[in-house]
Amino acid sequence: MTRSQTMYILAGLLIVGFGMPGVSLAVTGCSNANLIGTYNAQVSSAALTGVLNALNSTSGSTSGGSTGSTGSTGNTGGMPSGTSNGGLFGGDTGFGNIGGGTTGSTSSGASSGATTAQTVNPGGFGNNPKSFGGAIPGVGRYYFDGSGNIVGQGAGTSTQAIIGSYSVSTDCSATLSLQTGETFSAILSSDGSDILFVQANAGQGGAVGRLSRGATMCLASSVVQSFGFSFFGAQAIPSGSGSASAANIPGTFAPASGIGTITLDGQGGFALRQWAYTDAGFKQTASVGAYSIGADCSLRLTFANTTGAGGTTGSVSSPMSFRGLLVSGPSGQVNGVVVEQVDANTLGMGDLISQ
Repeated sequence: MTRSQTMYILAGLLIVGFGMPGVSLAVTGCSNANLIGTYNAQVSSAALTGVLNALNSTSGSTSGGSTGSTGSTGNTGGMPSGTSNGGLFGGDTGFGNIGGGTTGSTSSGASSGATTAQTVNPGGFGNNPKSFGGAIPGVGRYYFDGSGNIVGQGAGTSTQAIIGSYSVSTDCSATLSLQTGETFSAILSSDGSDILFVQANAGQGGAVGRLSRGATMCLASSVVQSFGFSFFGAQAIPSGSGSASAANIPGTFAPASGIGTITLDGQGGFALRQWAYTDAGFKQTASVGAYSIGADCSLRLTFANTTGAGGTTGSVSSPMSFRGLLVSGPSGQVNGVVVEQVDANTLGMGDLISQ
């Protein structure tokens, strides 16, 4: 082959190459069929939204006029009994309402600054009574059927019902909606195992979270299991002055966080060790009690006793509530998410890992 023939061939290849369509780097090929199975939801913005709710519910209490009567508070929304007025994160058991109840009307003639700010909504996938695990603040469990339907708990605990819908585009973006009006924009992994979502309803807080595909059913095991967990959230510090109702109004907010281990003995008992930071200080505690793992893969701890550990002195108390959702890991291990209600005004959310 002569040199001139070689140049002609190279030139021809370049022309063909420039004439070919460009390579797309975006993910393609997704459809509704990618989302099939049971998914655990975690609303990662729930704790921050609870703080915003509390701040907004008291923002109208400024000088310059009376604020009128106080509205009714929501019920505890799946939180344990004994939470005063629902605490910071009690709220309504409806689709995601965490935080105070309805706000009161302002009295006639109230001057500027007396109205109560709008309470934002932390999102419909958390604290949802239609979740298979019931209403748990910040988390939920649902079934996606591969055909565009979101399935949850029906009228009875043993029934199922379509509670929403979804539509997946070929670029792996999606829209999700619940029958109660919440809508979400989402993106998903190409295999459909993970979904990231943000709430799209105007004025509802833009809740952000994740849906992860998990085991369809969990069975109680007689084998000893150990887990590590972490949580982070917000603590409302009551003003502590004035009338009884005023003393319960958050004066300031502080972070709350912790790590710990849980050992399940396979016979219904657990031992928990926790290192936690709150406004009261850094404390190490040890707790024992009973646990249950539901067929819906929900983990619930019932505390019998908590003592100080590791040199911790002073009074300590058991968490008001400790719940989790178990998720099968990529190598067969069991991981998950946890929600810990440290006290009436402190809620933390985090991760659960197998040890």
